[in-house]
Amino acid sequence: MKDLLGSGAGDRLEVRLGGIAPNFATVTASQPLDTGGRIRFGDLDGDHLTDFVLYDSQRPGTPVKVGINRGVLPR
Repeated sequence: MKDLLGSGAGDRLEVRLGGIAPNFATVTASQPLDTGGRIRFGDLDGDHLTDFVLYDSQRPGTPVKVGINRGVLPR
């Protein structure tokens, strides 16, 4: 089962959960966040859940943001 992590309109992070027949139509969770730039995924803390790093090399001074997957969204 795959989920979709999106940038909304560049001002929020959106999570859309997959399912048996995923269509990703429903935003399951949303968090206000500057999502301009690039995103990279990986297991940063060794818990076998996918985490992410947001960064923007085109905007000097923009902080690097790290998102740790806590695995608490509904299934």
